[in-house]
Amino acid sequence: MSVNIFWPYYNRNGISDQLFIITEFFKNNNIEYKVSSSLSTCSTNLMIENFDQMTTDYVDKFCNKHDLKIDVLVTEFITKKRNLYFLNDIKDPLDLNQISNNPFINRFYYLNSISKHINSFISILNIPDLTNYMELFNVDCGYRLDISFVRDLEPKYVSNYDFYFSGQLTKYRLDIINDLSKKYSIYYEKDFIPEAERIINLNKCKFSLNIPQSPLWKWNSIMRIIFSIRCGKYIVNLNESPETIFDDYMINISNMVDESEIKKMDYLIKTNLFSNDVNNYLKSLNNSFF
Repeated sequence: MSVNIFWPYYNRNGISDQLFIITEFFKNNNIEYKVSSSLSTCSTNLMIENFDQMTTDYVDKFCNKHDLKIDVLVTEFITKKRNLYFLNDIKDPLDLNQISNNPFINRFYYLNSISKHINSFISILNIPDLTNYMELFNVDCGYRLDISFVRDLEPKYVSNYDFYFSGQLTKYRLDIINDLSKKYSIYYEKDFIPEAERIINLNKCKFSLNIPQSPLWKWNSIMRIIFSIRCGKYIVNLNESPETIFDDYMINISNMVDESEIKKMDYLIKTNLFSNDVNNYLKSLNNSFF
């Protein structure tokens, strides 16, 4: 079996972390793969969800010509309420029959336009759950990649900044960053930058921040968490979310106005955590600190 990871050169925003995880999974499972800007007639085609009109036009023509289907790795969250489907925390239900003013929603309009060519949806771990994808796009198969990306950290302790954040700067995230900046030093990216620069900037900071996109956002960013672990940084998680296999690498601060949570944050910043028994310390911290 060989896998062709279809990654259009003209559309490579924000998905390098997914690519890293996929290729690591294939390496660890001795699966032959390549990354290509075109689809293949002799390999299983796997595409990372990041659709636009140019991409889907190409997929549609290729699949019709060669009578082939593709597999799609999905990363966004679709929920179902009263037989209506919602994308992430967007209040209005998804309408896949018309172009939206929101380019983010349009990705799913274009995904729907080629749904007949989709063989299966794939998720990393169980994030997101694939049930609603399969129902909404009428796809029969769904699979998850059960990765084992947990290792002892080799932290790079640098005291230039307390926290680092990269990601889309929603109003909610900016409000939290501005509030935290009154007491802590924060380095945050104001735009999408290459991964090499992100690594350099993260290594200027003690911790990586995971901030939800909005108050209603209930999911952790697995991509951000894995990126931080790869760089040897623990994550301060400002989100109440389901458990993951990465919880040993996260310090959960669920309520920034709670006095005990603020004490926890202060303690983390003032203490050099990176000792030989840091993993055990973090486990006890998450379970019973303050």
